[in-house]
Amino acid sequence: MSKQSNGAIIPPMRTINFCVYKEAPHYVSQCLNVDVASFGATAEEAIANLKEAVELYFEDVLATEFPSPTSA
Repeated sequence: MSKQSNGAIIPPMRTINFCVYKEAPHYVSQCLNVDVASFGATAEEAIANLKEAVELYFEDVLATEFPSPTSA
């Protein structure tokens, strides 16, 4: 595990499971591990957007569960 500059611990990267489906006029991507979804004009864009959304989700979870000692 590594640490962020605020001292939060970052777990190792893991594989996420997701599905992509067409919902005109967009492609929707849904993470099956956590309740996160995104969309894009193409399936590839929807997947890239989902990856970013999942990364942001876990950044927020880590910041919430492991607050920086200076924020107390």
